[in-house]
This record gives sequence, structure tokens and C-alpha cells, in this order.
Amino acid sequence: GLPEHVVVACPERAVLELLYEVGVKQSLEEARNLFDGLRSPRKQVLGDLLSCCTSVKAVRLYLTWARETELVNVDALLEDFPVRTGSSSRWMTRLDDGTLLSLNPQG
Repeated sequence: GLPEHVVVACPERAVLELLYEVGVKQSLEEARNLFDGLRSPRKQVLGDLLSCCTSVKAVRLYLTWARETELVNVDALLEDFPVRTGSSSRWMTRLDDGTLLSLNPQG
């Protein structure tokens, strides 16, 4: 059976952990497919987690996909929470599969 005290991340944290692994242990395509299945994140929880997240890649990827899918109102989220998106320049990296990932600061 399962251990009595299984610790699991809330959905909002789990998706940020997933995005952190993109290009390392997680493919961009699979992460996007999982992201597209998200429904109704809790704004307070999401805002708090994004504010604490130190991965520019994970934050910018979340904001970019949230804006594209209209999962959350990204502009309102950025107004209400001190989300750190790194410098004002575009963030770019080449993933292990050769894909170039390019992310704007505000998603």
C-alpha cells in the first residue's frame, strides 16, 4: 500500500516544477500538453508561488503559456503580485533536443 504520509505538490506548484524541468528532464511538447490540461488555478496560490519562484525560465514559460491559453489574466497577476521575471531582455536557451526556447519578460 501507499505510505500514510505521502507529500504531493498542489497543482499550481506541480506545474511550476514541471516547467523548471523543461529542456532538462521534460520535453517542451509534453510540458505544453500537460499545461493545456490545466483548469482554474487559484490566483492567490499561483501569485504567491510565482513571486517566490527563482527560475526565470519557469516563470516566463508559465506567463507565456497562460497568456496564450487565457488560463489566467497575466496582466492582473503581474499587477497584484511581485513576480520576478528577470531582466527586461528576452531569455533564450537551446534545449537538449535542439529546440530554441525564447521567452519575453512579461509572458
